[in-house]
Amino acid sequence: METKKVNLIIIIEVIMKNIFLLIFLAIIISTSSAQQQFKAKDGIAASTKSAADGGLKSPELVLIATSSEQLEGLPVTISFDMAKGTANAWLYLYRSAVDVDSLKLFAVTKILNTYIPLPIPISNPGNLFPFRMDTTLNNATWFDSDIMAQKIRDNSTFQDFSTNNKDYKLMLAYISINPLPEPAELMNKAIWGIIFNSSGGRLSCLVNGETGEVYCQQFPTSVISEELNSIRLLNNPVSDILYLRVPVEYQNERSQFLIYTSNGSLIKKFINPNPGASDLIYLPVNNLESGVYFLNFVNEIKTFNIPFVVLK
Repeated sequence: METKKVNLIIIIEVIMKNIFLLIFLAIIISTSSAQQQFKAKDGIAASTKSAADGGLKSPELVLIATSSEQLEGLPVTISFDMAKGTANAWLYLYRSAVDVDSLKLFAVTKILNTYIPLPIPISNPGNLFPFRMDTTLNNATWFDSDIMAQKIRDNSTFQDFSTNNKDYKLMLAYISINPLPEPAELMNKAIWGIIFNSSGGRLSCLVNGETGEVYCQQFPTSVISEELNSIRLLNNPVSDILYLRVPVEYQNERSQFLIYTSNGSLIKKFINPNPGASDLIYLPVNNLESGVYFLNFVNEIKTFNIPFVVLK
């Protein structure tokens, strides 16, 4: 349960760091009075065509996200209807099947029964979300946002949370292939991630996009603060990619990730190319042999040293 709790925080908080900027770009294309609500899958065709027309070769969908938030200084609101599982704007992240490092992000709204895609001009959209580069939603089975909302509404933990926190509000809903190794039941599965905020705390949920199984956990504000201010490995042992969480306030251009063997020999050195862009850090260790290693994160702000195990 502890590992599931940590991962529920990590996956969703990474996206929340950047979601408000993205939503601002999504909603400027129209006024709220003109927008229509629609399900997540409804905007795929329009965004896929826009990705192909924009030069992304053989676009493959890796993530869809939305929110429900009134942005300060703006007269419009991104709205998500929990009763129907629909929103008036969705974000779609694509990669190229030819060049998997090529990513493009699109916002889609619906006006007068027409789906309108808008390219989001962000140079490194992959830094905004935790997702798998080795597979896509195209290769997975997953149900739409209306079913997701129904599964959440039927969950007893959500029912308790919504009853005890009348001011709760959806902060984020997204679908992607689970990027972390826990919980094991969700490995290689398309998952819906949902987060609700209230004055009394936060509710984070993961929903198996194929079977509908729901994992929900409530977090008091004190627990959230403690988890988000810590550096931690997210998978240990590891075989290919080492995931760790480094709060952005500890990152800068001088941050280094050093990997040592058990006898103290330095064998790998990484520098974060986009410090502060995301809490979630990916380090490839696929060419390391099975054994015990030590990861050292260091800069003038923070140091971190922990052993990890590679298993092939």
